[in-house]
Amino acid sequence: MKKILLLLFLSFGLIVQPYAHSRPLEFYCNEGFDMNSSGMCIKLGEEINNIFLDENGQKKGEYVNKDGKLFKLTLFYKNGQKEIETVNIFDNGYWNEYFSWHENGQKESEYSYNKENKKDGKWTYWNEDGEITSEVIYKDGVCLSGDCPN
Repeated sequence: MKKILLLLFLSFGLIVQPYAHSRPLEFYCNEGFDMNSSGMCIKLGEEINNIFLDENGQKKGEYVNKDGKLFKLTLFYKNGQKEIETVNIFDNGYWNEYFSWHENGQKESEYSYNKENKKDGKWTYWNEDGEITSEVIYKDGVCLSGDCPN
């Protein structure tokens, strides 16, 4: 009887063993936590800042995830100055706020979109000396005042 039980345990182990190795491991986070792209459990709503580098190892950009979604993206010039920054405050995936800078660090543009991804609010552009070159006011994609394009 002991030999039969031993044989059953051994054969069961041989059947289960290959199956156990063929299945990928699954990991879960506790309630109130979510797994980020690195496989770490983070509190829901927590902001995670990630940096990415160019081919020479210099910081090319960074992004912030919030509530499991891309919230803010910032790109940098090779000299380290900010080049572009976008912020998504809507839940529909559209970028809401845009900012850009000249390579010398002076602001180049600032503008925004509404939830329907239409131009909205004040759009401002600056030259490399920091002087305003254009201002336009939009509402739901329609130019209301300023240097309206034709």
